[in-house]
Amino acid sequence: MATRRAAKSFEIIPRPMSGVPGVNRHMGERRPVRGFPISKTENKMRFMMLMIPRGYETAAPGATPPAEAVAAMMKYNEALKEAGVLITLDGLHPPSSGVRVSFESGKPVVIDGPFTESKEVIGGYWMIDVKSREEAIAWAKRCPAANNETIEIRQVFEMTDFPPDVQKAAAGFTEMQAKC
Repeated sequence: MATRRAAKSFEIIPRPMSGVPGVNRHMGERRPVRGFPISKTENKMRFMMLMIPRGYETAAPGATPPAEAVAAMMKYNEALKEAGVLITLDGLHPPSSGVRVSFESGKPVVIDGPFTESKEVIGGYWMIDVKSREEAIAWAKRCPAANNETIEIRQVFEMTDFPPDVQKAAAGFTEMQAKC
C-alpha cells in the first residue's frame, strides 16, 4: 500500500505573480490549513508525471477521452491540488494534429503529424512538488489510469543540481522562470 501525505495539509492562496521569484512554481502562497504545520526545512523536489496512453500515437485529430474517464481524473487532480503538491497540469491533443521541428541537417525542418515512427507519445502531464521520488511514485499509483496508460515520472532539474560552470552559463534562468 502506498503511503501518502495527509490531505489538506495546506491550501494554495493566489497572489500576484509578477516580480515574485518562484511563485509560479506553486501558483500561489502555501498556508497551513486546520492545524497542519508546514515545515520550513522541507526539501521539496519537482517531478513531471507524463501520461503515456498506448494507441494515442494513432488517434485522429480532435480525439478526446470519455466523460467518465475525465470525471475520475478530475477527482484525482483535485486530490493533488488539495494536498498542495500540484503545480500545473494539462492534456495534449493527439500527435496527428501536432508538428515536429527537427534539426538533422542543421536547419529547421517541419514535419506534420502523425509520426509513424512513434510508439509512445505523451497525452498529458502533471507537474508536482513533493518531498521525494517515492512520494511522486505514490501519487502516480493513485491515478485512475486505464489499462492502456502508463505514467512516466521524471525529476525536474533545479539549478543547484548543476555544477558551478553550468550554473554560471545559465545565469538569469531563475529570474526568467519567475517571470513566466
